[in-house]
Amino acid sequence: MPPAENGISPDNLSIHTATRDGIQVVTLTGEIDYHVSGPLHDVLQDHAQNTGRLVVDFAGVSFMDSTGVRALLSTAQSLWDRPDTWMRIAAPSAPVRHVLELVGLDTVLAVYPTVSAALTA
Repeated sequence: MPPAENGISPDNLSIHTATRDGIQVVTLTGEIDYHVSGPLHDVLQDHAQNTGRLVVDFAGVSFMDSTGVRALLSTAQSLWDRPDTWMRIAAPSAPVRHVLELVGLDTVLAVYPTVSAALTA
C-alpha cells in the first residue's frame, strides 16, 4: 500500500508527511526558526497523536534554532507517558546534528543516520 502523503509549506520550511507501516514519517526541508515553529509543532503533535510512533527526517534541514528544539522536545514529552510510543530523529544534517548535540537532545531522543534505520530500529 503506498504511503499517504501531504505537504505544508510555511515560509522557509517544507513539511511532507507519510505513513509507512503504521509509523508517521515527517520529512522537513528548509530552515527551522521562530517563523515556522508553530506549524512545525502542530504537525509533529498531530502525527505523534495518530499512532504514537514518529520519525522526523532532517536530511533537508540546513538550519534549526531553539524553537525547533522546543517543538521536538514538546512532542517527545507528549509521548513519554504513553506506552509503546516513541519519536526518532533521522538523517540530521551537520548543522542540525550540531544543535542536537549542543543542547543534549541527542541523549534524550534516538538519532539514526537514515530514515530506513529509524523505521526498522
